[in-house]
Amino acid sequence: MSFEGIVQIAQEDNPAAVNRALTKGWELLAVNALGEGLVYTIGRRAEKKDPLEGFALGEHTKQS
Repeated sequence: MSFEGIVQIAQEDNPAAVNRALTKGWELLAVNALGEGLVYTIGRRAEKKDPLEGFALGEHTKQS
């Protein structure tokens, strides 16, 4: 697993909250023991931009 591109990291001790975050695109990075429970480290990657966003054909491509 690569952490490249992770822009936000959070720690959570509630498994239900972790599952909600995972459905929203977060990734599980680590699970560690903390006292008598677990702490989950989750990360979010930057949203990928559409490579064609803002692309428009130029005048030279229009046919007369």
